[in-house]
Amino acid sequence: MLNNKKIEFHLFSVADYEEEQTYLRENHKKGLKLIKYIMPSMYIFEKCVPEDVIYQLDYSPEGRKNKLEYLQMFYDCGWEYLFDACGWSYFRKPASLAVEDEEIFSDQDSKLDLMNRVGKGRLIPLLILFFLVIIPQLFIQLHGISSSQIEDKPVHFGFLIVFSLCFFIYIMIFVNFGMKYLKLKKRS
Repeated sequence: MLNNKKIEFHLFSVADYEEEQTYLRENHKKGLKLIKYIMPSMYIFEKCVPEDVIYQLDYSPEGRKNKLEYLQMFYDCGWEYLFDACGWSYFRKPASLAVEDEEIFSDQDSKLDLMNRVGKGRLIPLLILFFLVIIPQLFIQLHGISSSQIEDKPVHFGFLIVFSLCFFIYIMIFVNFGMKYLKLKKRS
């Protein structure tokens, strides 16, 4: 811990916003309030008085276009705006000021709408990258390995490992998003 600050690394996929909110709330209960997020997975916390604080994330391209009105709407409902990171806007509110278990997205339809926005804004670019870079490179590296001995082309073997890992990470992201999306769709 440096100067009352703590850095934690925690990876959440594009569909794990609820898990991220819970993670931030639990840290605040332990006396660590979020002050900054650095991509891809670095959270910077500052020591504070432990308190139950609700964290909420919103992914809204429309909100970024009309930033003042967007932030005012949240402010009027008692939410403190923290910052934007990776397309997400971060908000918090003391649980004592919240009405029951207050959430920005309180019903299944609004959560499904959020997942649709995340899908368009984050998942489609990942799919494009997956099909235009990861898969072709994986085949290129596989072909390079199969056409000669591994000892003759160690670079191909290294790239094969890197692109294989990327392939499996992307598959996990797509499956995770799909499962959460379908679960929400069934409920609404």
